[in-house]
Amino acid sequence: MKAIVKHGSKAGAVAIEDVEKPHYSQNEVLIRVRAAGVCGSDVGAYLGKPEYEYIDTPAILGHECAGTVESVGTDVKSVEPDDRIALQPGSPCGACYQCRTGEPNNCPDRVPAVAAGGFAPYVVAKPDQVVSVPDDVPIEHAAITEPLAVTHRAVVTKGGVSPGDSVLVQGPGPMGVFSSLVARAAGADVVVTGLPDDAVRLETLSDLDIETVTINSDTGEPSPEALCGRYATRNGFDVAVDATGVESGVGTAIEATRDGGTIVVIGIPSTPVTINMAELVRSEIDLRTSHGSVTEDFFRALELLRSPDALPIDSIVDPADPRRPNDAFESFVRAETVKPLLDIDELQTV
Repeated sequence: MKAIVKHGSKAGAVAIEDVEKPHYSQNEVLIRVRAAGVCGSDVGAYLGKPEYEYIDTPAILGHECAGTVESVGTDVKSVEPDDRIALQPGSPCGACYQCRTGEPNNCPDRVPAVAAGGFAPYVVAKPDQVVSVPDDVPIEHAAITEPLAVTHRAVVTKGGVSPGDSVLVQGPGPMGVFSSLVARAAGADVVVTGLPDDAVRLETLSDLDIETVTINSDTGEPSPEALCGRYATRNGFDVAVDATGVESGVGTAIEATRDGGTIVVIGIPSTPVTINMAELVRSEIDLRTSHGSVTEDFFRALELLRSPDALPIDSIVDPADPRRPNDAFESFVRAETVKPLLDIDELQTV
């Protein structure tokens, strides 16, 4: 079969190659992948960022994917061939403290999700890694269940966003865009900030009636304090979600959050972050992080996908040609798209 394969840690080095169709054991499921989304972590691996050096290459990238069950092992009883499913990537051990207390996303021995193999027609998974997709959710929409689950965990579970809250989302990348949509679906008033280079993504959100603000990259204006005065009550936002992945993101979130408010960091900076801890303590701001998701978040994400009014997916995904993977990655890097979506069936026409 054809697959999109990453070689080495250098930037680029992604190619379509012939690879062996995966074999599945008696307690595994063979999935026929129909659609796959390009994630920031896929692009991080593509760019050779140091935080992705742990990936053993050559590797088939792709972990945001959905399709149908092709075959099941003899011991598998929970799913059947032709079931419509979304992949819940990463494989926790199931035995550690975190796994046994409902936090499998924090399992210290969990297999990383980045190189889950979704950029290929077939991938193998355990039965508990597949989540049933409702019939009224298009399979291409189901491919973004995973990032939607991740942001649901950040915004609702960790951020506690509820109706009437004011929410600042910093960074209009995919995680920021999904965070803003989840927050709005939860009943919050949302403002998203970005830089001039984010113009396309900010315009996409504006078209969805989400308020956006472009930060002058030279002056930093409007400042967090100005945002607080213009867009939020109580001298600050109730919740700030930092999806920038840059060193300064946490600091600006602290400045923009009201005393007693909450910050959730979902972006992953490449360098150490310095914050004013005294200011944080005196303001009693709750600083939280969020990474990954659990099965409950997948169910919540699929429920959102069933409501096009709450989550207008067609407006934020862009079909991308899997036969030209570098183009999809580069359009993401240039912020020309929110979420490139690959029709994996087209790989076989190479």
